[in-house]
Amino acid sequence: MKKGIYRSRLNKPLNKEAEKFISSLKEDEEILIEDIVGTEAHNIMLYEQGIIKKEELKKILEVLEEIKKDFIDGKIKLQEGYEDIHEFLESKVIERIGVEAGGKLHTARSRNDQVALDIRMKLRSLINEASDNLLNLIEALINLALKELNSPIILYTHLQQAQLGLFSHYLMAYAEAFSRDFERLNECYKRINLNPLGACAIAGTKFPINRVRTTELLGFDGIVENSIDASSFRDFEVETIAALSILMLNLTRMVEDLILWSSREFNFIELADEYASSSSIMPQKKNPCILELIRGKTGEVFGSLIGLLTIFKGLPSGYNRDLQETKKLLWRCFKTVNASLKIFINIIKTLNLNKTRIEKMIDEGYLMATELAEELSLKKGLSFREAHKLVGELIKKMLYENKKMNKLSPNLIEQLSNQVLGKTINVSQEELENILDFKKALLEKRSLGAPSPKEVEKEISKIKKKIEEYKVQLSTRINKVNEALEELQRLVNDYIKN
Repeated sequence: MKKGIYRSRLNKPLNKEAEKFISSLKEDEEILIEDIVGTEAHNIMLYEQGIIKKEELKKILEVLEEIKKDFIDGKIKLQEGYEDIHEFLESKVIERIGVEAGGKLHTARSRNDQVALDIRMKLRSLINEASDNLLNLIEALINLALKELNSPIILYTHLQQAQLGLFSHYLMAYAEAFSRDFERLNECYKRINLNPLGACAIAGTKFPINRVRTTELLGFDGIVENSIDASSFRDFEVETIAALSILMLNLTRMVEDLILWSSREFNFIELADEYASSSSIMPQKKNPCILELIRGKTGEVFGSLIGLLTIFKGLPSGYNRDLQETKKLLWRCFKTVNASLKIFINIIKTLNLNKTRIEKMIDEGYLMATELAEELSLKKGLSFREAHKLVGELIKKMLYENKKMNKLSPNLIEQLSNQVLGKTINVSQEELENILDFKKALLEKRSLGAPSPKEVEKEISKIKKKIEEYKVQLSTRINKVNEALEELQRLVNDYIKN
């Protein structure tokens, strides 16, 4: 095995097993393009600062562009025999143009700030992809909420029937949660889109580099100034995976609801056939396997967060090779999150609400108990605790007699109020029917954010406005980076031609 270009201090090449163990080429394939682009910006800056000659820059850029094109076209494969993408790339440049010119490619730079640069460039792109998927999911929830604006749903606490609600109101609860996820990723982006290049290994360099120039060329919003911080601190990775973990936590809670609601016992919703599975032995089955996999993959993201924290926990200051292991966790998390979001959007778009089943369960249950207690308190002069006590006794008696709440009579209310409260409460049949009419009850919800159609419409309007603001934020930052990279590519092409 040949001796690597970085091993001048060592007499022998890496042992075959040691080389396989230490190599990160598999994970580095995700950042090859970022490594090339970052190297092009760095070398243009070196030329502009008078550190390398124009002809040397031209040769370096020509080879880098050839490698980039070959990789994009699938003509180049990362080979064994290299510790990482940085050694692979520099070795290929030196092989093609010689060490006199190619050996200057890595001037005033270390693999430590180089990989930090690559990861930040990759993460900002992945965050933008996840943010875009989040906005698409929120819009899908809004569209379904508008379609089912007045459709009732049974709300649960402790997985017991609790109160009457609107399906649109339920959907908006998750739209709000996913909006916060977008904001968290937005904050992560601000701390990620900073330039570490120029920090070198840990203590900067004597070369007269211009860190502001590479920041401009690569579309960063600022510089990580402290060289120790820039080359070896990775708290931004933890913050990002923590934000993704919260996102998946919100997603998996909704997924769990839909799994339960798709069962025959609930039968509130039906998943489209395209997003369900069947059984190899039980022909009647329609299984929510896609949803179950999202639920399962959430654990993968949580595990990656714990993995990152565990890697960082025992590290001293400065770069340590342990940090190499974080890349596989980062890439896996984003692949899982973005795949989960994309497929869940389609599930939401094709989901069918079984309104007949839901209304039947409302009529046959005791969901209107709280509404009855509130009406007794509002209109019959009872304190809420007295009303709560009376309704509790009414429900207990009806359960004992196997009667549904829609069979409640004014006589029973009068009878039990005397027994329980020592006072007579008179409710007419018409009043009782109005109280137990769930459609009227929903219309009469008055508190801010309650599940009434009017409140849900207001919430939808606010979230729509918020989403438009998010879209502007996202497109602005994407455009800024794209414009910088397009200008960088124009410079690369000009130097090669001229």
